[in-house]
Amino acid sequence: MPGGKDGAFQPYTGTKTNLLFAQKKTKEEVELYEKEWRAYSNEFQKIKRAIDVIKKQKSKLKENEAKKILRRYLKHFLNQEDLPLSTPSLIKKYKDEIADVGRNPEWWILGEVARELDYPIFMANADEIGYKRTIRGEQKRPNQLFVSDEKNGVIIDTNSPKSILDYYKRGEAPKDNRDIFSINFSEIAKNLSLRLDVRLYRYLKFDLPELLSVFRATSYPPRNAINSIRNGKDIKRDFYANEETNFPYLTVNNIKMDKIVLDDVIYIVDVKGEELKKYKLEKGNVIITRSGTVGVCKVFNLDQDKIYIPSGYLIVLDIDDSTIRPKFLEYFLNSTLMRPYFDVFGTGKSQKNIAQTDIRNIPIPVLKISDQDKIIKELEPLLANIQDKEIEILKLKGKASNTFNKRITK
Repeated sequence: MPGGKDGAFQPYTGTKTNLLFAQKKTKEEVELYEKEWRAYSNEFQKIKRAIDVIKKQKSKLKENEAKKILRRYLKHFLNQEDLPLSTPSLIKKYKDEIADVGRNPEWWILGEVARELDYPIFMANADEIGYKRTIRGEQKRPNQLFVSDEKNGVIIDTNSPKSILDYYKRGEAPKDNRDIFSINFSEIAKNLSLRLDVRLYRYLKFDLPELLSVFRATSYPPRNAINSIRNGKDIKRDFYANEETNFPYLTVNNIKMDKIVLDDVIYIVDVKGEELKKYKLEKGNVIITRSGTVGVCKVFNLDQDKIYIPSGYLIVLDIDDSTIRPKFLEYFLNSTLMRPYFDVFGTGKSQKNIAQTDIRNIPIPVLKISDQDKIIKELEPLLANIQDKEIEILKLKGKASNTFNKRITK
């Protein structure tokens, strides 16, 4: 990486590298792919037009025909519990997903093409590549990529494979190996972003099933309990006030796991604040950071003496608290169980971001409301005690600093 005096990194800064090997297809295979793509592209356009008519409640289709089109359009987003719902109920429940699919036709089309022309994709992750170079020099390390002889020649053994290259040349991955595995081409279309990276599929193939297996209850996505979901508002600096106003502007920096911090809050000028007050936060709203430190969650519980406007880097949920208690959701999303989820689904090179779709699809254990309330009641005093101890520690640090300064100064 660029280093030195003018570089962004120190010399020999460690980096992650992704390699993608593409296999050349024959002319016949390319023509077949293009033929399938055209066919499903035409089908998608027809279904999309039908969906638009159904949404406006102007369709002449029978109920079962309309639901069949919705199921075809939304694919795996629908589940068994949706079967009894009416078409208007499905439209209302999945309005965000319907919009997402409309904005991402490639996801729908590729999913159908991949199902027709499916094949395995080899994936591997190597933490050790034979050496480590630092500013102090080069160190020999194990090599997960390939085995070499005394003269550094590459040895390939497909009969008793040990390295990534051995398995790659053999054409198959070992069973239950988190670092060497394969997925099917059709699996790419399980997420709207059409991501193709080892980190995501290792989580989906190994980590997520392991997480779900330890839950005491079955899980479902929070979309079933979300009344509304929205991003906050982006505001230009020109509308920042130089003094305190009635419109605090909450950003990612104000949202912490233990509290909403108002020590360094931005205020919006009154004229702009009046314009944006329809987007204000209401008590009980669930705030989730969607950029930077992704996935920090806090229930909005501040007194309404001012009108708090969320920034564009915050996601705001209105939750049906008869299904999920907002405070339970906060504790769950901030738990160590969910950190890997946000690490994987937060994408971006310099700054991570997470999409609303990935928030709506978080697997949450289905606990009875009474059980959620018990957990909240048990955790609240513990967390309050932690805050008290932290305040006490800060006071003791200040006292220690003052004591030292008094002893060495006049």
